[in-house]
Amino acid sequence: MWWKELLFTALYTGYFPWMPGTAGSLFAMLLDCTGYFLFGEAVVWINAVAVLLMLYPGVKLGDAGERFFAAKDPPQIVLDEVLGYGIAVLFHPFNWKV
Repeated sequence: MWWKELLFTALYTGYFPWMPGTAGSLFAMLLDCTGYFLFGEAVVWINAVAVLLMLYPGVKLGDAGERFFAAKDPPQIVLDEVLGYGIAVLFHPFNWKV
């Protein structure tokens, strides 16, 4: 089950001692920036496909995480923050402007 824990904690960023949800969101932002540098403007479509492919497995992984931690909505599960960030930037072109 280590691979499920790896995923629902977003590569263990959910174990960050302070604000694990924020750490998960920063991890998602890092993924988005890395994707842009690797794939350029195509990252918008790659992000769309990744979000669509991870919606159902994300729900199942969240359920597995709740069983793993034996709690309802434990703070260590940050996969929802990662997917939420992916949905929030869906179809927004990447740029460094504020």
